[in-house]
Amino acid sequence: MMPYALAATPTPTRIRTSVLHAVSIALVGGLVLGGLTSFLQASLPASLSSFANSSGGWSMLVFALVRLGGARPPLASLLGLLSFWALLEGYDLVTAWRGFGYSPPFSDVFWLLAVAAGPILGGSAALTLHGRGAARVLGVAPLSGVLIGEGVWALGAVADSTSPIYWWVEIVLGVVFLLLAIVRVRPHRRYAVSVLVLTALAAVTFFAVYSLF
Repeated sequence: MMPYALAATPTPTRIRTSVLHAVSIALVGGLVLGGLTSFLQASLPASLSSFANSSGGWSMLVFALVRLGGARPPLASLLGLLSFWALLEGYDLVTAWRGFGYSPPFSDVFWLLAVAAGPILGGSAALTLHGRGAARVLGVAPLSGVLIGEGVWALGAVADSTSPIYWWVEIVLGVVFLLLAIVRVRPHRRYAVSVLVLTALAAVTFFAVYSLF
């Protein structure tokens, strides 16, 4: 019988397979889910329809796709960007197919915002899966920050044109994701405080950036 450590060592074939698995989920999943959001704009209840156009909603999709693929950093960071672009392209392709026009890649600001947000979300998703101790909690902070930041921003900026219910849901989800990670990992108090501060900084940064538009 082979020693456990030797038997568990990934082979080149297994590594290639895992990489292809992660890439396929990020790209194909991104295209499919991006296309679905085009339909969800009109099919979701009014109280939740903002999900299809929200940065928080799309950030959750990017985070989930990278985590589901099981990639490790730095591949996860690259896949965070690629899955974000795939979501955008899937949305544009289906929207064009529905007869509402097509926006070429990099024709709006969200393609550029994805360059910053995608790698952070992808790397964070990998931390929650492969990180140790406090790193797993740290991985939740960017996503929670986006959800809380967008929720607060939207309640003030687009309250007249959208239902506040979804934005409150985003805020609650951001808080719940963070608290669940802290309860599950139980990091030292100073690490927990650091994660809370990082989440707050992410939320403030999101609020500030979106306030410019």
